[in-house]
Amino acid sequence: MLAISCIELAAFVSFFLLVSLCAFVFAAMFKNTALLALGIPLAIAFCVLGAWLFSWIMLALMHAIRGIAEQITIGEAFHRALPRAWSFVWLGIVTGFASLGGLVLFAAIPGGVFALGIGLLAGSSVGAIFGVIAAVIGAVVSLLLFGAWFSQAQWLLVDADTRGVTALLTSKRLVGIHFWPLMWRVCGTALLVGVAAGITSALGHAVSLLLPSAWQSLGSTILTQIIGLLVFTPVTLGAFYSLYKAIRAQNRSVDVSKGRGGIIALSIVGLVGIIVLPIVAALIGITVFMSANAGTAAAAARQAEINALVAQSVSGATASSSPAAPSSGAPTLTVSSESQLSIIVSFTNMPPASVSVVSGASGAVVWQEQLGSGNDMHVIMPTPGVLTPGSYHLEAKDAAGTVLARSASFAIY
Repeated sequence: MLAISCIELAAFVSFFLLVSLCAFVFAAMFKNTALLALGIPLAIAFCVLGAWLFSWIMLALMHAIRGIAEQITIGEAFHRALPRAWSFVWLGIVTGFASLGGLVLFAAIPGGVFALGIGLLAGSSVGAIFGVIAAVIGAVVSLLLFGAWFSQAQWLLVDADTRGVTALLTSKRLVGIHFWPLMWRVCGTALLVGVAAGITSALGHAVSLLLPSAWQSLGSTILTQIIGLLVFTPVTLGAFYSLYKAIRAQNRSVDVSKGRGGIIALSIVGLVGIIVLPIVAALIGITVFMSANAGTAAAAARQAEINALVAQSVSGATASSSPAAPSSGAPTLTVSSESQLSIIVSFTNMPPASVSVVSGASGAVVWQEQLGSGNDMHVIMPTPGVLTPGSYHLEAKDAAGTVLARSASFAIY
């Protein structure tokens, strides 16, 4: 256990120094524009160095856990881990691409199919909702499935020197025999560790309140990380190693002669997904943005047209005086202007009534709204697409449905 604790402290100190070095270099680069050309090579170098350092330390920790019975020293744990550090990096890359391929197959594709199919039937907003639901369900299934399948790959590298795609395939075959028992244990372990980590984070924050205010945030982070590295990481790895030993004891030999092609194909799907999905997401974002702008522009154009029509009609009404009411005082409807977007109508002697737009071809009411009363002017604005080219007339009706006035027929072009 002493070796495990020392390795954990080495991990924390190494990453702290590496992050500090990165921050120092990048700060120097942005202060001196001449160093900006080194940004990409330095970023790549730091990523590679960090991946190798992380792999070496994690492998040493896993060797220390595996060698508890032997009571191996810290130096022996690092010595055993060193030759396999790059293999650990490669295993992490393959696992990441294969898992991402699973997300594409289980989440991205079903989500897109649901969004497109339901969007065509019920509208884009409904399709988007169902697409997101399908994608979330698929993501959860994918994470649980591939997380369980590949959970033993790292221990296979440590224990049996099984590497790369072969380690993933062997882990999948081992887990497949005991899938549900292992799934419950993995979920239970993750839940307990998550709860304990939350409690630890709260305790670290509480302890950090004893520090000066300027150091509280950094102090809380450091305390939480130290406790996590010293306690939760070895406990979690130890729990998974116990599961691995139990599974391995029951299945000493696993046939991996077939199935490598599936893992490789899944990894290729994941690699393509990294390239394609951001492009698709960007295109969707651009399309939504352009559609929103087009809708706003169309609404503004429609309002401008309505305003112009109202102004034109008011000007005409002022020049020619208000329409004279018949001597009988009967209500009248007069259409001043008409288009597919709006109809401007003036009325006289009108009691409280509604106005209906009636198709001349079918006699059906295609639009109805409240009109008003007295002598006034009203702008009818149907939903776009309601008024199609054809012949129409207006009818004013009271609350009982009695026709009070009918306009002359007019044409929409």
